[in-house]
Amino acid sequence: MLASGLLLAGPGIAAAAEAQVESQSFDSFDSSESTQVTPVSYGDSDEHADTDEESEGARGEESEKAPEEEPPEEESEEASEEETSAEESEGARDEGSEDAPEEETEDEAPTDEEIAEDLNDELNDDMAGHLTADHVSHARAMVEAAKDRDMDKRAATIAVTTSIVETHLDNLDWGDRDSVGLFQQRDHYGSQEQRLDPAWAVDAFFDEMKRVYPDGEWKDAPIGDVAQGTQRSAFPDRYQYQAEDAEVIVDHLW
Repeated sequence: MLASGLLLAGPGIAAAAEAQVESQSFDSFDSSESTQVTPVSYGDSDEHADTDEESEGARGEESEKAPEEEPPEEESEEASEEETSAEESEGARDEGSEDAPEEETEDEAPTDEEIAEDLNDELNDDMAGHLTADHVSHARAMVEAAKDRDMDKRAATIAVTTSIVETHLDNLDWGDRDSVGLFQQRDHYGSQEQRLDPAWAVDAFFDEMKRVYPDGEWKDAPIGDVAQGTQRSAFPDRYQYQAEDAEVIVDHLW
């Protein structure tokens, strides 16, 4: 139909129509070529997509392996256990330190006041019911002096007996004429300061006793006689009456 129409229209129109047909054919060919080239780029994109998936998978595997690095928690638990043990040990030490004072209290020696109270119930003469902590301290000085000089209880008993008679175990800074101290020693013994020092006064008394009763004679003579011989008192009979209580005091402190 197209050919017969062209022939009827004339040769010029027929030529133009053929040219248009050819042009449309070339355009159609070019369009099909460009359509075929495009899929190549899609093929490259799929390869990149596969590579990305592989990378993503590798990262996923690494992230799955990461939890294996948990040992530090065990170390933390061990450190916590060590801290707990240290706290328990510290607590045990604290409990031990709290218990210590009770043991010290059980072993604590009685005070001079407590000793005086106990002795007041045992004494029978001048000092009975009148003994004080100071008196106990002064009697202890006589006991310690006897021990230091390797003398026995009898020497300490003689000294305590003498002091009970002279001052009732008080360390007086006054007396008859220039007499002072536990034994009311005169100034020819030493200075007033020396005679008022219990330790010095006891040593001076023992020195005089051994001078009057040399070679241990004081060990065999009656306590009252030794005291009178050392002191040369105007009342020689007073000493022996206090010897029994003096012995009780010395026995308690020795």
